[in-house]
Amino acid sequence: MASLSRQVAKFCELCRVDPHTGRREDVAFCPGFLRGLTFVGSYAIVTLSLPRRGRFQGLALDDALARRGAEPWCGLMIIDTRHGDVVEWVRFAHESELFDVAAIPLTRCPTAIAPDGSDMQDVITFEDMTSSRGNAVGAFSAGEGAAPQELPRHAQWTR
Repeated sequence: MASLSRQVAKFCELCRVDPHTGRREDVAFCPGFLRGLTFVGSYAIVTLSLPRRGRFQGLALDDALARRGAEPWCGLMIIDTRHGDVVEWVRFAHESELFDVAAIPLTRCPTAIAPDGSDMQDVITFEDMTSSRGNAVGAFSAGEGAAPQELPRHAQWTR
């Protein structure tokens, strides 16, 4: 059996490559242009983008979709690399491209917050603290109940 030490995403197939022989083995078909790839244990997390018509035509993706009678889609897939099973997926109906993906260790429910959204005021606060030498240092704290404090633009942070 080929070594599982190196895995590669190419066009629309997640594949496994034996680094000693160069032998390539397809693991799973993905109905989109693969861009982002990360691994968590034996699971591959991949992002799929819609093909750009006019710019990227005639790729292996077009032929693979036609052979399967499938339509391309934009989203994210989690693939068990041991068997090639797609264990979870998310499809974005109003997006056309995803570029990257990252796994955040020890995180159960990450949240994206818009920089200009009202929720941002409750998430991050900066408090002034004075070190034993009397220098100003910045302290980062986050969490519910923390009162946001505005800092003067001229504040200098030292260590």
